[in-house]
Amino acid sequence: MNPTTVNVELVRVEGALLRFVGLLSRRGFEVKALQAFSSPCDRYLSVVVDLRGSRCPHVLVKQIARLYEVRSVQITEPSLADPALVEAESKYRFSNMCDVGAPSNGAVAQGVHV
Repeated sequence: MNPTTVNVELVRVEGALLRFVGLLSRRGFEVKALQAFSSPCDRYLSVVVDLRGSRCPHVLVKQIARLYEVRSVQITEPSLADPALVEAESKYRFSNMCDVGAPSNGAVAQGVHV
């Protein structure tokens, strides 16, 4: 089982987090740790999750990107073993996010628009 850290930005709507976590489970990944941070304007949610699974994580990223509420998704190197680093990164990404208008329907997977 390979360890993987996935960072996802969701639009904060009812059931978005539940659909995301359900997808991980249905695709055969075990959630080892999960942290979620709200944006300052409360419109978005940044989720960092440590996973274990025998399937290819790059395929999982494509499947996550198909969820309607997903703004971006990427595999990241930092582990949840250092929560301060994850929280600092989340605050940095959210710094200008609330100034932007409505989210686009295209999610970012591996840094490329899907």
